[in-house]
Parts: sequence; structure tokens; C-alpha cells
Amino acid sequence: MKYDCTGCKKQITGTKNSRYRSHSDGNGDPCIMSSELIPPHALAQPVGADDSPDVPREGIDYAICPQCGRMAELTRLGYFKPHATTLMGGEQCEVSGVRYKHARRTEDVVLPGDERKPMSATRPAVSAQKEVIQGLAAKVREEATSTAPTSASAAAASSPPALPLGSGAAAPDAPAGAPTASEGSSPESTPTSEPSTGPAPDTSSDAPAEPADAGPWPFAPAVGGPFLQPFSPFFQPGPVPVTVKTVEAMNERGREIATRLREIFYSYVNRDSAGNRSAQTTLGPSEIGTPCDRRIAMKLMNVPAVNPQESWAPFVGTAVHASLAEMFEWANGANSGRFAVEMPLTFGSATVPRGTGDLLDRVLFMFLDHKLMGKYSLKKLIEQGPSETYRVQLHTYGYGAELAGEKVREIALVGWPREESSLSNLYVHVEPYDRQVALDAIARVERLNREVQGRMATEGGNAMTVARQFLTGDDCRWCPFHNKADKGFTRGCPGK
Repeated sequence: MKYDCTGCKKQITGTKNSRYRSHSDGNGDPCIMSSELIPPHALAQPVGADDSPDVPREGIDYAICPQCGRMAELTRLGYFKPHATTLMGGEQCEVSGVRYKHARRTEDVVLPGDERKPMSATRPAVSAQKEVIQGLAAKVREEATSTAPTSASAAAASSPPALPLGSGAAAPDAPAGAPTASEGSSPESTPTSEPSTGPAPDTSSDAPAEPADAGPWPFAPAVGGPFLQPFSPFFQPGPVPVTVKTVEAMNERGREIATRLREIFYSYVNRDSAGNRSAQTTLGPSEIGTPCDRRIAMKLMNVPAVNPQESWAPFVGTAVHASLAEMFEWANGANSGRFAVEMPLTFGSATVPRGTGDLLDRVLFMFLDHKLMGKYSLKKLIEQGPSETYRVQLHTYGYGAELAGEKVREIALVGWPREESSLSNLYVHVEPYDRQVALDAIARVERLNREVQGRMATEGGNAMTVARQFLTGDDCRWCPFHNKADKGFTRGCPGK
């Protein structure tokens, strides 16, 4: 049986233990949900014969918010993403951050162990004899409460200690000569050995029956607050309620602050400035190696991005790059000049005008590029070598350094492990520098630029009409123009 993968939106077969089978995310990397447990909201809706992976499904990709009635997007684990209560904004909906299957209930849901069971559910129904005893005991409790001292010391001085029930002693407040619990003179309070002719007690409850020696006072309710013991002026602590730790670690205020921090970060990484690489309108060496002609064409036509990335991994990578640059500047010593750090480069092309290389080693005649890699990307680099996009980027850097008068014999891709606590798994791929790889890549981009200019003239300047005429690649995940739901090709590219 197949299920919607909440990571890459593919339809993946489930295993016997309700896990996704191993699969790729469409970019050649393993999907983050490979071999993971299928989330409950996806497991409850297997893929039907007519379900298309490109069409968002209710309960998988989105759901109707039970609080505000809006269609809200779901995360890959089935939680409502933060959303406002109205279409025009306003306060954040209370269901934001709540799991979809739990948010179906809008009333307060008591956690297991915290619910209060009625008396009828915790003990069997009492007979007429026990009802009389309960009434008498309630009256005694009221009198004890009204005369109870305000402090424990005063209570100890004015009242004798409470005696165990069923011990035959008289109650503290009972007059002299009054019958004790075991010497009651009334027929209602005197137990008899004759079989009862009244209705049998209801024993259908799941609660265990009271033991026979529990005494004649089965009336103390299992409450959470303090209560009076029979014939005692002292308040006794109630049972400690059972607490259940939920998966949700943050409270409402914490979720609100987290949302604000994400908004600031999102705005920062997608800002329009010269220092933001994602906002650049010219092509760089890191882009010209993509197998997707359409992506390059849309970049050349300055089509606005419709898939801005949250980009936490690139953000961390940029921060590590800055620290590595500082480290190699320190390694230069007293201006030895061995390392050229963050080297500005040009490539003799108006389409690919400039770039910035990470590191040139003038002793080894090697150009190096830093890549901060996760576990799967590093494993793929070790097993399969660098992708064509990375290879083109490195050889283009080497070509730019050669044009600047430097000698380059080798290029190296340095895979810095992002998820390790040491550099024991640091991996470096080295290969001879080949100028032709860079020249072919630049020639391809210039050819695409000429085609774009020609087709723009024939199509009346309609960029989207022109873009759909170019072939697509399979690296859609991080493409700024990818919008799978835009089948009409109005603002973005739906991909393959």
C-alpha cells in the first residue's frame, strides 16, 4: 500500500512496520523521510488509484482549521503551520502548532489520568443501609468543618487524635454514652448476618469491590483537594493527580516567539541587497552547472522568485565560511601570501561576469571550495563523487583564477561534516583542473541567453511563455522558481 511522503510529496510504498521505504527526494539525495515512521495523518489516508501526487490532499498537505475555519497548511509531521485567524491577517490562530488529529476537538481535552470519574464509576452502587450511613457522615463532616481550628497547633490542643475507623471508639464530638461505630443501636447501623432481601448492589463497574474490612464509612471521595476524614477535624491531603508529559515542549508564548524569530530570519535571508546571493540577478559559477535550462532562462529574464527558501542550512554554511576564511587568513602568518581567501574572480563573459572563490593554495596550485554537508550529502560525495553542478563550479573558479594570472593544477571540493562533533569524517575530493569544463559551461549559458533574447522578441516580452519552451532538469527542490501547484505556468515553474 502506498502513502503520500510528507517530505518530498511522492507516493511511497509503506513497509510492514508502517515506515516509508527508502527513496530519493528528486534531487538525487535520500529523502528526509526515508525509513521513517509514516505520520499518523498520512497513515490514515492511503493513496488511492486516482490520487495524483501533484494535487494537494486534504489531511495530508492542508486541513480545515477547526478553530478559525480556514484552510491551513500542515507540516510533514501533521502539525498546523502558524496562520492568522482571518484572511487579512490578525491574531495567530490558537490551533497553530497543534497536531491535526488532536485539533479536531475544539473543547478542552483531559489528558489520560487527569479525568475525574463520577462516584458511580469508581465504586459500586450502595444499598439503602450505606446511604443512611453516608448521610450521617456528611452531617458529621459539616459540623467538624464549622468548628475546625484555623491552625494545626490549635487543632492539636483542642481535639484528640483521630482514631482508626472501625476501632470501636466513640467519635470526638459525640456525647457521652453515645453508641460507637461498632455498637450502634439502630437497625440501620447494625450489620446483620441474615441475607439481604433488598436489591443487589450494582457490580457492573470495572472498579474493584471494596474489601470487607473497609469499615462502615465508604464515603470519602477521591478528590484532588484536601478533605476531612470521618470524625476528624484535620484536613487530609488528597491523592496526587497523575501528570502526563506531552510531546509539545513549548507553551503558547514560546511558540509565538519562535514564529517571530522565523519571520525575521525568513525576511533576512530573502532580502534584496547586494550582499544577499539569493537576490543577485546575474549568474554565478554555482548556478551555471545546473542541468535545468529553464532555471537558467528564468534567471536571465529576472523572473521573480516564487519559492523563496528558509535556507537555514545555507545560512549556517555562510557562517562557517566566514570562520574558515578567518582561519586561513591566520594561517597566512606574517603575510606569507600562500592562501588567497575569498578571492574575487571574473570570467570574461557578460552573462557570467564575476564570482568569489573560497580558497586558492599557491603552494599546492590548488583551488578549494568549502561545502558544509549533512550526513546524507557527505555519504553521497564519498560514494559517487561531486555532482556535475559542483564540478562545473570548481573548474570555473579555477578558470577565473587562471585568468587572474594564478597557476592552477588541481581543484578540490572539501566536505566539512555539519553533523559531527569532530573532523574525523572530513572528506576531500581532488581532481586535475580542466579549463574546458568551465569554457563549455560558459558557452552553454551564453547560448541560452541568445535564445532567451530571440524568443522574448517573438513572444512580445512574455517571460513565462518563453520559459516554458526550455527543458527542465531534476533539481527542482532548491529552485527559486519552482511551484508544483502552478500547473498553468502563471507565476512559477511546476517542474517535470
